[in-house]
Amino acid sequence: MQVSIAKFSSALMCARPPSNLCLIAEPTDDHKEFIHSVLDAFKGRGAEVARFGMDPNEDSWSIDLSPNGSQIAFLRSPAGPLSVFSLRDHSTREIPLKGLSNLRTLNWSSNNDGLFVSDCAQGNTRLLYLNLRGESSVLEERSGGEGAGVVQSPDGRHLAISTWTLSGNMWLMENF
Repeated sequence: MQVSIAKFSSALMCARPPSNLCLIAEPTDDHKEFIHSVLDAFKGRGAEVARFGMDPNEDSWSIDLSPNGSQIAFLRSPAGPLSVFSLRDHSTREIPLKGLSNLRTLNWSSNNDGLFVSDCAQGNTRLLYLNLRGESSVLEERSGGEGAGVVQSPDGRHLAISTWTLSGNMWLMENF
């Protein structure tokens, strides 16, 4: 078994069987690009398969490998654009984000035909299904929250939904 070292802001992604593709997405040192390389449990990091330009001042990006291992979806920032890169023909297409402006997460649907995304705006978090034409439907909406993530079961019949809220306390100390 090979041990690989990855940068803190790296992402690990694996397709579902029968595909055996796993990728590591890692930022370059200057944070201007993300490099996607094959990751093998026995051989370690392999060949580079894609490279995407990123905003070096933005750290709220999101990325996911499609369940069949044929496409990578990625957001360069919460405002978009949402891009889908084909690992088969190396083409990239932009998915229109109609009315969505603060996306936090994206996860492929189990049948590879759309994505689950969370949009946080005006104090609300919306969990949506977004097809590859940019048409969205709201699955859930709640006040507050900082994001939501979804993983769909392989048969497409169930969703595991996680949501999170950031909170904190402020203390004022005098005469210490």
